[in-house]
Amino acid sequence: MDADDPRPPAADGTPAGVLVLGMHRSGTSAATRLVNLLGPSVCLPRDLLMGTSNNVKGFWESRSLIRVNDGLLADMGHTWWFPPTRGELVRWEAGLDDEAVEVARDSFRQVHPDEPWVWKDPRTCVTLSFWRRALDRPVVGIVVYRSPSDIARSLERRNRMDPQFSSALWMRYMRLLLEQAAAMPLMVSGYDDIVRDPEAWSASVRGFLGGLGMPVVPGVDAGAVREFIDPKLRHNAGRTPATGPTAELFDALRSLDGVHPSFVVPALDDEASWVEEQLVGVGPEWHESWRNPATDRPTVTDRVRALWKRAPFTGR
Repeated sequence: MDADDPRPPAADGTPAGVLVLGMHRSGTSAATRLVNLLGPSVCLPRDLLMGTSNNVKGFWESRSLIRVNDGLLADMGHTWWFPPTRGELVRWEAGLDDEAVEVARDSFRQVHPDEPWVWKDPRTCVTLSFWRRALDRPVVGIVVYRSPSDIARSLERRNRMDPQFSSALWMRYMRLLLEQAAAMPLMVSGYDDIVRDPEAWSASVRGFLGGLGMPVVPGVDAGAVREFIDPKLRHNAGRTPATGPTAELFDALRSLDGVHPSFVVPALDDEASWVEEQLVGVGPEWHESWRNPATDRPTVTDRVRALWKRAPFTGR
C-alpha cells in the first residue's frame, strides 16, 4: 500500500471503483449518473463538469481529470479528436517514468477521495492502459456503445465534424478500448438499452457490481432513475445503418452484450486504412469549434500542469 494513501488495500480483489467507458456522445453521462445512484460516488462537487445545451443533464465527470487526459494525449502529440494508433500508445507508455504515473494517481485521489467511485471521460477509451497502471487497484468497467451513425450526427451538430471523420474517430476509440480492456471485469451494453428501460439496466448493473463485492444500495430508486432518464432527450437517433468495417465493429460490440468476469479481447480485423487517412487528414491542429468545458475554470494542480508541458512524444 502507498504510505500516503489512507485507504486499505482491496486484499480480496474487490474493485475500488467503476470506469464508464465509451466514445464521445455514446450515453456515458447517463450511464455514470445511474451508476452513481447505486452508491459509487462521482468526483468532488467543486470539480464536477456541469451540463450545457448539448448535455442538459450534466456530464458527470471531473474537470481536473479531463485536463490530465488531455495532457496525456498531448504528451503523445495527439488530442481527443486525433487519437494515437495502438502502436504509438504502447511505445509512449513504455517510455513513461514513475513520476508521470504518480502525478496522475495523486490527481485522481484529490478529486475521488472515497471508494467506491465512478468515473467517466471518453478519452479514457484511449488512455485506459495508463489508468489501469496509475490507479494500481482493482477496477471494473462498464462499456456503453451507440450506433456510429447516431454519434456522427451528434458530433456534426456539436462540433461540425464530417460524418466520415466521426466514423473513423469512433472506430479508433472503440478498437483501443477493446484492446486495452483485457482481463477486466466488464459489462457491455448499448445506449438504447439504457433509454429503453433504465430501471432494468440499473438493476443489471447493481447485480454486476454487487456480485463483485462492491457496496451498492439495497435496490434501484425507480423514481430517481425515471426522473433522470428522459427518452425525449435522446437526440440524433437515426435509421441509417453502418456499413463495411464500421458495421462489423458495431456488430462485434453488440455480440459482447452482457457481463464478462474477465474480458477476453475479441478477434478483430486490422484497422481499415481509411481510418488513419481520415484522422491524419484533420490532425492535431484542427480548430475545435466546440470549446471544451473543462477549460472554463482551471482546477488541476500546478504539479500536473508542469508535468504535461513537456515536449510531446513523437514516435509513430
